[in-house]
Amino acid sequence: MADEHLLDLLQIVREEAEYLDLIQPTHVINEGWATFVEAELLRDILDTKSWASLSVQ
Repeated sequence: MADEHLLDLLQIVREEAEYLDLIQPTHVINEGWATFVEAELLRDILDTKSWASLSVQ
């Protein structure tokens, strides 16, 4: 019975790992794109002194 539960648990972990393996590259791409857009918007809005002050924080 314990072996059965262990096999069920391993199957759940395997399925979850397969799911995360598929979405991780997309997550990294989305985070990179969001960072780029945020930096571009801030560059247009802030002057050099404000940008430096924000960067230090």
